[in-house]
Amino acid sequence: MLKNHHLAKSISDSGWYQFTTWLEYYGKIWGKAVVSVNPNFTSTDCPNCGHRVKKYLSTRTHICPILSYRNMP
Repeated sequence: MLKNHHLAKSISDSGWYQFTTWLEYYGKIWGKAVVSVNPNFTSTDCPNCGHRVKKYLSTRTHICPILSYRNMP
């Protein structure tokens, strides 16, 4: 259905809406916090120190620049 270029965006948007609705529903049932996060820079910001690290598409792992600097001899 996503091959129809006239409806693809609407179909995809409704799919994501349904997915987030299910997440919120099950979060309430199991008592878990569900938080919507702005997707900008989520894969380039370090989760430990918050430093923005430039990555290429081939980069598959993350090493915190602050923690690796502190562990140097």
